[in-house]
Amino acid sequence: MRRQPGVALRDIDMSLQREFRIQEGMAFQFQADSTNVFNLVSLNAPNATLSSPNAGKITAAVPNRIIQLGGRFIF
Repeated sequence: MRRQPGVALRDIDMSLQREFRIQEGMAFQFQADSTNVFNLVSLNAPNATLSSPNAGKITAAVPNRIIQLGGRFIF
């Protein structure tokens, strides 16, 4: 988990990988990667510009869950 000043950042990443043997000397690898796997809301730091009308307000959050799938044929 990463730390950000002001507001706690909750982010759990996960990677799964599996290799399937097709025959001797040949295989297929499957991989799934996910950032923020549980889709936890983590807010950005509050606006620190005192002259802004949004001073002290949190107006954004970090990106949502991202999933990436991949495959590799090995021979």
